[in-house]
Amino acid sequence: MTINDLTTLLYKLLIDGCVKPSISGDVYKYVRPNSDKEDVVVTPISLVGQGYQRGTVNLNIWVPDIQVSGQSTPDSKRLDAISKTINDLIKGSNYGDLTITINGQTLQEEADLKYHFCSIAVDFEIFIP
Repeated sequence: MTINDLTTLLYKLLIDGCVKPSISGDVYKYVRPNSDKEDVVVTPISLVGQGYQRGTVNLNIWVPDIQVSGQSTPDSKRLDAISKTINDLIKGSNYGDLTITINGQTLQEEADLKYHFCSIAVDFEIFIP
C-alpha cells in the first residue's frame, strides 16, 4: 500500500459513511479550500514498513467559531457531534487484514479564520504477504 492508498481509503470511508450530509461543507483530500463552512480534511502523515505496514492519516474537522459574550469560542457542540459521527464510523469499519484505530485527538485554533478544528489521528496496520 501507499500513503495515498490509505488517504483515499479513509476519504471513501467518510464519503460512503454519509459524513458529508452531517456537515455544512464537504470532505476533502490533502487541502481545505477557502471555506466558511464545516469541512473535514483527510491528510496523510506517514507510512512505514514493507510486509507489515503501519501508517497514520490525519482528519481535521473544521467548524466555525461561535460568538459568546462578543468573543469567538469553539462550537464544541458541533465539534463533538461531528467527531462522534466519525469515531463511530471508524470503529465500525472492517477491512479484513487492515486494522483501523483512532490514536488520538486534539483541538486546535485558527484565530485569524475564527475557526477551531478537531484533529483526529487515524492509525492503520496491515500485513501484506
